[in-house]
Parts: sequence; structure tokens; C-alpha cells
Amino acid sequence: GCGLVSLGRWGPVVGGMFVNQLKNCWPYLRDFARGKPSDFDRSVEVLAERIVGAAKAGDADEILLVGHSAGAMLALTTIGRALERDPDLGIRRPNVAVITVGSITPLFAMHPAATRLRHTIKVIATEPSVQWADCQAREDFMNFSGFDPGAGVGMEPGEPRGTPVRGTIPVASSLWGGLLRTIES
Repeated sequence: GCGLVSLGRWGPVVGGMFVNQLKNCWPYLRDFARGKPSDFDRSVEVLAERIVGAAKAGDADEILLVGHSAGAMLALTTIGRALERDPDLGIRRPNVAVITVGSITPLFAMHPAATRLRHTIKVIATEPSVQWADCQAREDFMNFSGFDPGAGVGMEPGEPRGTPVRGTIPVASSLWGGLLRTIES
């Protein structure tokens, strides 16, 4: 009874934080991170191929892929797959960059079975031709604020790497600031 009452009271807050959506896709994201076949594979492959094609066409100055929350893991994996298809990606024009915002990738990457995901993170973190910015928020309990994705997947402090560049985003000044103030009051 007590848990249900508490969930009922916090239902609107929890719903506004997309916890239910994350809970519903968790098994699929977990399987994907562990390298098991999933419904995400086809989308990642198609987008990786489109990125390689766009880079080879040379019509753009920059290719930028942005992933938020669980999408950050998919964005990193997509860039990793694009690099597998074309190791020269980003060396020639256009520049290639990925931005992860409020990433929950560490929830999956730290699992012992997520070897491919950890490898992908290491590849991107050490690939000089791909720029990676990881945006975190101290107020977001789901995004591992202050966490270094490279060190978190086992990279040694002295290992050469250029990215990710980490930055903190103040949630209070964003669209979510109103929700944050509601939760705190």
C-alpha cells in the first residue's frame, strides 16, 4: 500500500520526467548495449550508412549527431558504426561531431556484458577526427553529472584521447527549470 500511495502522489512528477518511458524501453536498450540483436540495430545501421554517404558526398561543412538521454547511447553507437564502415570519416571534410545531452549511457556501459559499447566509447574518445561533447546537468539525477565517460569505461588516465569535452548545463535556466522548481518546492 505505501509504495502505491507514494507513486500515486508523485505520478505527475514521475510522468513529467519520462521515467515510465525509460522503464518501458529499458529491456531493449539493455540488450542493445550488451550486443544482443535488437530493434535498434536496423536504425543505427541505416543512419551510419547515411552519415558515411553524406560525408563522401562532401556537400556539408559538418555532420552533427545529437543524442539525448537513452538516445546518447544510440548516437555514439551510430558514429562508431559509421567509423567501422569508413575509418577515414572525419579526416577529410566534412567535420564529424556528436553531442550527448543528459546521457544515461553509463547505466548500460558499466555492465560487464557491454563490451562492444565500451569499445565504441573508447574508439570515439580516442578518434581525433570526431569531436564529442558530453553535456551534463547536476540537477538531472539520471545523467551521471561529473562522470567522465572515458574513465568510466576503463580508459586509463594517461591514455591519449581528445574527447569527450564535458560541460555542465544549468537546468534551472532551461525549459525544465519550471519542473525542477516544482519538484523542489
